[in-house]
Amino acid sequence: MKFLEYTPLDSINLFLDHLNLGESTIIGNLEAFSCKQTGTDRKLSFSLEQEILDYLEQSSDSDSHLPVEYLTSRSSRKTLIYLVLTLSHMYPDYDFSSAVRSHLCFREEEWDNFKQIYDMYLFEAARVCSCPCISFINWRWAFNFFFYNRKLKRVVSFRCCCFSKLAAEDFLGNDVLREEEEEEDLLDDMEM
Repeated sequence: MKFLEYTPLDSINLFLDHLNLGESTIIGNLEAFSCKQTGTDRKLSFSLEQEILDYLEQSSDSDSHLPVEYLTSRSSRKTLIYLVLTLSHMYPDYDFSSAVRSHLCFREEEWDNFKQIYDMYLFEAARVCSCPCISFINWRWAFNFFFYNRKLKRVVSFRCCCFSKLAAEDFLGNDVLREEEEEEDLLDDMEM
């Protein structure tokens, strides 16, 4: 897997990087990856394939009702492996190699479902000034979408999370807030 520099995504990423919404901050980005595997990727891909096949063999022996039918198809297993490899490149400090458990985390979304979520969250966030302020109890929400194009052999990751600045003061140690204050101080020091 290789990260692809794709200039058209830069403007969207610039917009989604620390989007200030008053009491909350949205952090998001879009990243594109090629599915051409490196040596390390090939080793991990092979071990994941073996792990999935072993898991399928065990689940066929037992009367398990786990949703593994889609993993019997080689193309579905490859898709899962590409997603695990993409996650490994996005978050190198985390081990996503346990595909047996990982397959329960992935599901295919219909475009209409994705568009509805996009419209509901991102479109509203862009027009937050004209909306009433509604507080959300949880300190964070997040989503990750992956788009895999077999023909182009690419995976595009779209991820966003929202941090409450109020909760961030206690939980994140003011890192997000400090960055914003530094940016504001820098702008204040500039002569216009």
